[in-house]
Amino acid sequence: MDGFTGTGSPIEARQSPLPYTVLFGAMVIIGIFFVIWILFKLIQKYKKSPSYIEKQKQRPTALRDVQALAKKINLSRAEANLLFNICRREKAKNIFYNWSDKDALDKTFKAEYIRLQKKGVPDEELEALFKLRNHLERIITLKKAISSSHHIPIGETLEFSADPRRIALKIVKSEKDNMTLEIPDDFEKAEYSPKPLTKIMLAYHSAQKLKYVISTRVVRYQTGLDGKRQIVIQHSNTVSMQSRRFYKRAALEVECTFSAVSETIGKRGSISYSPKENKYKGKLVNISPGGCKLATKLPIKRNQKIWIEVKISGFEKIQCCGLIVGMRQKNDVFMLNVSFLDISGKQRNEIFSYVYNYAPGT
Repeated sequence: MDGFTGTGSPIEARQSPLPYTVLFGAMVIIGIFFVIWILFKLIQKYKKSPSYIEKQKQRPTALRDVQALAKKINLSRAEANLLFNICRREKAKNIFYNWSDKDALDKTFKAEYIRLQKKGVPDEELEALFKLRNHLERIITLKKAISSSHHIPIGETLEFSADPRRIALKIVKSEKDNMTLEIPDDFEKAEYSPKPLTKIMLAYHSAQKLKYVISTRVVRYQTGLDGKRQIVIQHSNTVSMQSRRFYKRAALEVECTFSAVSETIGKRGSISYSPKENKYKGKLVNISPGGCKLATKLPIKRNQKIWIEVKISGFEKIQCCGLIVGMRQKNDVFMLNVSFLDISGKQRNEIFSYVYNYAPGT
C-alpha cells in the first residue's frame, strides 16, 4: 500500500473515545439545563403560593420592592424616592404587596404626616406627601373600574334617565348575553319607555362611588315568575366611567358664607382675588383639596367666581376663591360645584388631612 497516508483504519476511528465524549458532554449539559428549568418552575410556583405571598407581605419594604411597584404602576422617580423614604422611616410592611390595602397605606401615610407636622416642615413637603397618597388612590380606583356590564352584581340598580325623572331598575338576573331588570308598574306604558330593539343609555353608581354610563339595547319586555314586569337588555362592553375626580372628597354639612369676587391685576399680570362686601349664607355639602359642593337658594349661574369662607371643626377658617363649574337645581335649592382657583398651600393641606382623617387624634 505504497503512498497510503491515513492515520488509522476505519475500525480504529470507531473505537476512538472522542465522539462518545462529545455526546456524553452534550447530554450532561442538556441535563443541567433541564434541572435548572425544573428548579425555575418550582420557584415560580412557590412564589405564587399563599405561604410565600404572606411571608413577603409581612417583611419590611426594601428598595427593590418600591422599584418593582414603580415599574408596575408607572410612578415617577421622585414619587418612588418619596415612597421609599416614607416606608423606610415608618417601617412599613412590603409596599409592593400592600400598596392597594387602604388601611395599611393610610396607617403609613398618617404616621408620616404627623411626624412631618411635628417637625414643622414647609407646606410643600406636606403637599408632596398628600399628592402621592392621592395618586396611589386614583390608580387603585382606575384598576377597580369595570369594563363590562357582566361585572355588575345581581341586586344592584341601574338608572334610566327620562328628564326630569331618574328611574331605578333593579338587576334580578344576569346571563351570558342578557340582563333582566325589574321595572316599575307604570314604566312600560309611559311615553318615555324605550321600545324593544332600541338603544338606551343607563347609569350605574358603584360601591366605590364611581359613575358609569352603559350603552346597550332593549331585547324585550316580559313578566317574571313573581308576576312583576321586567325589561331584558343586552350585556354591554361599552361602559364609560364618568366620575374621575382628581381628588378624594369628604361629605359634610357645614354652614358657610360666600360673596362675589373682586379681581386686581398686578404689574406683572398676576391676578389677586378678594371678597366683595355683600355676603350670603350657604351650606357646604362636600369638600376636597381641589373644590367643593355648595348648596344655596340663590340662582347662581356657572362660570362665576365666588369667595367662600367656612370653619370646619378642628381646623382654621378656610378662605378661598373658586369658580362655579357646574350647577344643578333640586327643588328650590341650587347645588354649585366649585373648583378652587386661589387657596393657600396650608389650607389645601388641612383639607387633605380632613379628607383622609390624618389629623392627630382622628
